[in-house]
Amino acid sequence: MICHTEIKATHPPIWQYTDELPPGGGNSLAAVAFVFVLVVTLPVYGLTLLLITAVEALKGVPLTFVQSLTDPWFYAPLLGTALLAAGMLRWAASAPRVLAFTFDGAQQLFTFTQTRPLRKPAEVQVPFSDILSVRPYLMASYDTSGHFQVAFTGPGGKVVEHRLGMHFPLAEMEFHAQWLRGFIGERAHEVLNLDL
Repeated sequence: MICHTEIKATHPPIWQYTDELPPGGGNSLAAVAFVFVLVVTLPVYGLTLLLITAVEALKGVPLTFVQSLTDPWFYAPLLGTALLAAGMLRWAASAPRVLAFTFDGAQQLFTFTQTRPLRKPAEVQVPFSDILSVRPYLMASYDTSGHFQVAFTGPGGKVVEHRLGMHFPLAEMEFHAQWLRGFIGERAHEVLNLDL
């Protein structure tokens, strides 16, 4: 995480922030989904194999389950289902994420760069007049750092919300919120502790 501002007595006219994207974000969730689907479907495969064997034994047909177990095509649907579930969960967990943002006091403009699954990063500009709120949050009372949540009016009048950063020190959050209050008034909230 790279923060381009330092806490000073007077706030600079531009607040810029860049967050480094961690490599492979969401891959652990996909691995869990893959294992979960395998654990759930293996008993179903085992039960199916037992039923096939029982039907073959009742009909007097020679048992073929040993051949089935050694046939790679027998496992293809199992692995395919698990991989599909892992991919879908990875896709669902990859929500748009803000990588960088700038609050430009001189131009009254909030600009941010967001990533989306399987798309190039996109830059979005929002006039300060379209910002509905900027809320700094601490997740717990013992936390010393938190994040900002910004809400603004997007295309078609839809309310859009994004999380900005994750590890802003408390003093820095208060400093930036106070500076923003000079431009957008009470829409820039005080630091809120989610524990309370």
